[in-house]
Amino acid sequence: EILRELSVSDKIKAALCDGAGREGAVLETVKALENGNWAALDGLISELGIDAAQIPTIYKRSVNWANETLRLAS
Repeated sequence: EILRELSVSDKIKAALCDGAGREGAVLETVKALENGNWAALDGLISELGIDAAQIPTIYKRSVNWANETLRLAS
């Protein structure tokens, strides 16, 4: 119900609700990384075509983006 009121694409809604599509795979990848589920992470990054060596850089960039977004919002 909440997602109907938000201005997000159908792909994002499907990813959040059902884990569907590439966006859902990205979300599951983040969850696996945050939970230390390395076996799942390996499969997901392979599915997404991401080089495992790039994960720390991608994660750091996403954390920096989130921090900057929160800073600007406050």
